[in-house]
Amino acid sequence: MLGFEDVHQAKLAFYRRSKLLYDFSVEKSCIAIAQASLLLAHTHLIPRCIAGNKPLGSIWLGIAISYARVAKAHCYSSLRPNKDTEVAKVQKLRNTLKRLWWCCIICDRLLPLTSRQSIKITPSNFSFSCSKLGSADLCDELYNSDVYDSTTKTLHAELLSRLVDLCVVLTDVLTITSVLYNNPSWMLSGRMEVGKDASLCQMELCRWYSSWSETKTTLDERMAEEISPSPSIILFKNLIEMYYHSARLSVCHYNILRSSLLPPSQSDTQLRRQSEDLQGSASRVTECLLEFDRLGLSRWLPMTAIGCTAFPLALQMIDVELLRPKKPSSPEEGVKLTQKEQHVENILKQMKSYKKKYYITDWVMRAIRHVVELARQRSPAPMSTDDDSPTSCLDMLKTRPSYYLRLVMTLDMSISNGRLPDECDFPPSLRKAGRGLSSRSQATSMPTVDEQSMKRFSAMNKHLIPDNLTDFMDHNNIMTTNLQTQDLRNIDQEAFFNNKQPFPADLTAALCEITNIPPLDFSDMSLMDSTHFNDFGGVPFWPYDLLGSPPDQAGGRVEEVGMGDMFTGLMGDMNDKTYEGNGKESAADDLVMNSF
Repeated sequence: MLGFEDVHQAKLAFYRRSKLLYDFSVEKSCIAIAQASLLLAHTHLIPRCIAGNKPLGSIWLGIAISYARVAKAHCYSSLRPNKDTEVAKVQKLRNTLKRLWWCCIICDRLLPLTSRQSIKITPSNFSFSCSKLGSADLCDELYNSDVYDSTTKTLHAELLSRLVDLCVVLTDVLTITSVLYNNPSWMLSGRMEVGKDASLCQMELCRWYSSWSETKTTLDERMAEEISPSPSIILFKNLIEMYYHSARLSVCHYNILRSSLLPPSQSDTQLRRQSEDLQGSASRVTECLLEFDRLGLSRWLPMTAIGCTAFPLALQMIDVELLRPKKPSSPEEGVKLTQKEQHVENILKQMKSYKKKYYITDWVMRAIRHVVELARQRSPAPMSTDDDSPTSCLDMLKTRPSYYLRLVMTLDMSISNGRLPDECDFPPSLRKAGRGLSSRSQATSMPTVDEQSMKRFSAMNKHLIPDNLTDFMDHNNIMTTNLQTQDLRNIDQEAFFNNKQPFPADLTAALCEITNIPPLDFSDMSLMDSTHFNDFGGVPFWPYDLLGSPPDQAGGRVEEVGMGDMFTGLMGDMNDKTYEGNGKESAADDLVMNSF
């Protein structure tokens, strides 16, 4: 494949090359830099253990937003022509800036939603009362596609408009729910007023879904009129559906945590309501995934789909683990177990399809297996007939809500931080939920792999267990025996997430063996600085293999470009280059749909 061993190596190579182009200020247009940075922001789920312990996606998204602001993209609504002859030109500029800014907003909602991060564009730095990106803003490209017909493009534009509406609603949703993961010292007793905000978020989500249901009905009717409807409509429609239900799950988990402050009678009612919402949303995400698999659309799913898949998969696997030990008391329970096992198998097929494109898949699966193992420790003994023992993850929510939420947050924070959470990472009310485990349970609750776990998971995720599992098991046993005086939690966590990773330890060094280009050190160099790549002889470093000769070859040095020079003549650069012809403008058009 283009000289690379696989897709993963190709991605790392092109990421490396893209960053080199950015570091050396090859591109001067702020709009083009913002567009490219938005695409690079989709590295948001790269585990930090192989990304130099840096949130690359968040870094690139911040760069994109910064350059978009320099280009005045956030001021698109106030752009006015000075002369009548400039009306068409200014309108074109306003449309491009509007698309760019709303692409930033879309990424700033979908990436945090699926990776449990905080948003950057808030009501404090942008007024969401400005006109939103809608289908009318895309009317100039409905008939210019070589891939889709005008009808399909029209439906794409309508779907994008609904996605933008959802992103506006997600502004408050993510602001409230992010406190679960970003402020471990948060005291619920001092935040009771936030409960009203959470209720408003639920109302806004319900209002959006009512409008979305009407849109889906219209889409289905129009697709029924087509002889061969485009699968892309189903792809984007189900993706938006998954984003909505992921947001709904986040609000439910937030409300479950708040319910611990309520009186027992109110708490039980709240838990019952949230349990129903959780079951409905998780089931709907599963249905969307099954439809992707049935239509062969799984290979087109973006990385954000992994974040939407993680919780439903963990939920189904925990249900199977809790049902298996119990002796079925009726044929219905046996059928229920079979159905859940089939659901697990189907979702694992989705994860297997992700694995071909995204190297994060194995890492997420190991985090899921760790959470399932924690839940299994609280499950009844084999062949138990105890009626009080939980038979599903939602039963655990009703009987042990704190422990259930601790499992959920363990999975979420593992995805967010690329490591297992420490005790101090949990809110104070949940820290006591893990104290009931004995020292023996604490040791096994870490992500170690023994023979029983290997057999238990082999049937459900045999395609996703690393090939070197046996080696890791032996290595871990030796490590536990010889290093008893060390902190067992740190040992197991390190062994778990660094299980002979087949990928580089740092993305900044990912391409060394392929291109022989010296790595750039993120730790000592700001992403916004490109003026100090000197070797030991004082000659500026230049990647000849990628970029050819330096621009000032005769002088023996590379011309240094400062940030002030980069932004000088911005409007002239945009007027002369970006909006003439179809080059940069088409890039902005493509970026809108890539934001899904």
